[in-house]
Amino acid sequence: MVCDNQNHRLKELLEEHGIRCFEEWNWIIPYGELPAIRMFWYPKPQQITGVLQVEVLIEEGIVLVEYFAGIGEGLDGLTDGIDSFINNSLHVLLAAFWGQNYPEQVEIERWLINNYEYDVYIGPITVIGSNGNTEIPENTFEKIEQAIKMTNLTEKYCWFRTYFGNVNGKDCVFEALANNEWWEEGEKALKSVDWVDTNLFYSFRNFIVAVKSSSENT
Repeated sequence: MVCDNQNHRLKELLEEHGIRCFEEWNWIIPYGELPAIRMFWYPKPQQITGVLQVEVLIEEGIVLVEYFAGIGEGLDGLTDGIDSFINNSLHVLLAAFWGQNYPEQVEIERWLINNYEYDVYIGPITVIGSNGNTEIPENTFEKIEQAIKMTNLTEKYCWFRTYFGNVNGKDCVFEALANNEWWEEGEKALKSVDWVDTNLFYSFRNFIVAVKSSSENT
């Protein structure tokens, strides 16, 4: 599959947020040390869609990966994918890994997970709908939070992506990932939500990073 390196756009984006960046071995390295980050665009031939892939090298051997669909021809598709990255995950990464917190975008809480304390960086709930006003059940995030707290976490860094897509009222997409892998508890949580029944398309997406608190690492 053909891919386009978009590190130049990523570097511009990070510098707009006050982060000094260096580039080495195909990675953007904020402040000259890990975590590092890079971004690729995968256009789909004969289609007006593509996939933006963002990778964060947190530590040696630990790579966070996020994907974003981009809709539109050529540059329009890439721009749409980057906008999705900005709206969903960028500010979570900035807060969790580079100390740049934007409270209007990210909530930071302390959670007890598997008897360990974690600093949890909660991204916005992003809803896209054909009619523009689809409501998400109030207990949706509560169910996701409960699923995370039930997960047997021991790692220093953990990340969670949840996605629900209502295609036509019959075909629904449930996607829950923890550390880039299928997350059973998260999928069960999504399937337990009483989603709005409609023939119109709408989707829900949320991204969270959890970092074991410094007191747990001593």
